[in-house]
Amino acid sequence: MADYVRYKSNKKFVNYNLESQAEIFADYWALKTNNLQAISRKNLINIDRNNLQATIAVYEAKIREVIK
Repeated sequence: MADYVRYKSNKKFVNYNLESQAEIFADYWALKTNNLQAISRKNLINIDRNNLQATIAVYEAKIREVIK
């Protein structure tokens, strides 16, 4: 998963800059639709392809902070 999601899991979604928020949503959607080629190369390196569900869960937790 992206470094900003993995290493700053305590950081609230609204505290990310707008570009990072957009990237979180885009990466999440690409993971949910199994469209990994849509994820940027720098973020794709950080994704554990053997455990995609755990990665998706981290993204969902971030997004749920603002979409309820």
